[in-house]
Amino acid sequence: MNKIQLLLFSIFFFSYVSYSQTYSSIVKPRFSFIDESRTLNPDLDYLNASNYEYENMIKYYQRIVFCTIYDDTLYNYKLMQWSTDIVIYLDKNLPKSVANGFYDFISKSNINSVNNLNISFTKKVSEANYIIKMTPKMVNGYDKDFEFDSEEERKNSFLTGGTYELSTDQNNKFYSAVLEMSFKLKKTDDQFLKQLKQLFFKSLGNFVADNYKDTDSLLHKAYINSDTISEFDMNILKIHYGIIYEQIINGSKFRSLVKLANSNK
Repeated sequence: MNKIQLLLFSIFFFSYVSYSQTYSSIVKPRFSFIDESRTLNPDLDYLNASNYEYENMIKYYQRIVFCTIYDDTLYNYKLMQWSTDIVIYLDKNLPKSVANGFYDFISKSNINSVNNLNISFTKKVSEANYIIKMTPKMVNGYDKDFEFDSEEERKNSFLTGGTYELSTDQNNKFYSAVLEMSFKLKKTDDQFLKQLKQLFFKSLGNFVADNYKDTDSLLHKAYINSDTISEFDMNILKIHYGIIYEQIINGSKFRSLVKLANSNK
């Protein structure tokens, strides 16, 4: 076999190997008692880039979840999901217009059309696994040594005066949360509502907020407080909840799934 034939054979061989992976070879259930018939050949169409109007939608998603689109990186973010229905209790100390505005924002959206994501409200705290309330304490969604580019950016951040705490199992699945906003900042009800919407959306995957795409995205630092959930944000949820993964998923595994999904098209 001459050098050219050997080179062509090597290219073909490694191409074949890279596309011969299956979902079950990438995502292996952590426990042997899990019914593997559910995960052997799932529909990965939600990872097909051609399904999304936004160019590079899958890459945007990777930045939002894993903070990078590359394997060779210092970042080691893991994908985190809600594996149970989200039942929200709005504490009575929330300003009425904020509580009503948030209820309408969620209820009138099509967020429950997303596979594997179900959000509802309850008037009984004992029935809830997601509690939203105000606090007289000063709370922030970042560490005290976190550095902003400017004092103005810090003041305008939706993580200033607001935070959430998520309970997770050993498989990076959320099962409860408490979201708090501080009375201390003396915000208007509209400002509190804007902050609440952004914090809640971020908590659906512990997403990384940044200046992504358009300012109607709830993850945008200059979010314009839209009355609806943008198409961009809905796409993020559709990708994130396309499957409830049986295993902890890092960026490398996710990119293998993306390659698998698009190689079959």
